[in-house]
Amino acid sequence: MRLLLCYLLIFSSFGALAEEFKVVTLNVYRKPEIGNESFPSERMKAICHVLKDKSHQHNNDWDVVLFQEVWTVGARKILKDCGYQYSVDIREGHWNVSEKTKNRSGDHEPMPGSHGQELNLGSGLLILSRFPILKALRYQFINGGRLTGVFKDGERLVKKSVYLAQLQLNNHEKIWIANTHLIANYCDSEKGEECESYEDVRSKQLLEMKSVFDKYVGDAPLVFAGDLNTGEHPNAKDRSWYVLHELFPDFSQAPHNELTVSTSSPTNFFKTGQVERGKLDHIFASADFFIGQGSLAFEKKFKSENGMEINYSDHYGWESTVILK
Repeated sequence: MRLLLCYLLIFSSFGALAEEFKVVTLNVYRKPEIGNESFPSERMKAICHVLKDKSHQHNNDWDVVLFQEVWTVGARKILKDCGYQYSVDIREGHWNVSEKTKNRSGDHEPMPGSHGQELNLGSGLLILSRFPILKALRYQFINGGRLTGVFKDGERLVKKSVYLAQLQLNNHEKIWIANTHLIANYCDSEKGEECESYEDVRSKQLLEMKSVFDKYVGDAPLVFAGDLNTGEHPNAKDRSWYVLHELFPDFSQAPHNELTVSTSSPTNFFKTGQVERGKLDHIFASADFFIGQGSLAFEKKFKSENGMEINYSDHYGWESTVILK
């Protein structure tokens, strides 16, 4: 009986000290295209409406929101005004860590620039948080799309990056959150010689990201997430997926069915007729956390102004509950 009481005391004290929070990642599919018929502004406002209203049936009370493909200033303005007090929005050159900001010793140093927030076709990344943000930086990947494919896939027109932010939780513990969007795989739409998987570039981007984490995060608690454009499904599993696990062997995701759970699915309004690619959007947590209750988010449809039932994005979101040990 005495031993049982001791266990109860230990677990009850752990529960009182542990900090639990919810993270969601979503590629919002907001490109600055002329004649775009993807209902861009309408969808951004719908996403914002979900975030602002905790009673909304599609809201799961997230504490940290990670967006990708917010590639227009207008969309960024909408999404930053959705009920979250803190945000990370970093234009190139403003706390940007890149080859251009190496100091004399060869180390990367974040340098404050004269610019502020991202303009069109920047990284497309955005972080919203209920927790105070103590530090934030942006690293722009050196490895990117082929110059010859600039008008085919557009990868050279954007500035794929990783956002890294240090947050202070309600119990005053400090953790790091990273948001990224790796180069896409274009072998679904092109075949033969036209096929460009970019798995080698994606692998190199993961190596760059790991280097940034090693320098600025070290052994501190870290959650990284985003659209990694690779995953467990056979149609998405390539060299970069194995590289990811080699680089981050102690990181884990919330349990889920690797074959049936999908964020890049032909069931989506915007991906009808396309190949099933499974879960490309992930949330990984270091061994400092318990991570669970993973599920799809923003996977439901809403009614557009013209009465059509459409999805919030061409991706479904992915959410997880994270507990700092």
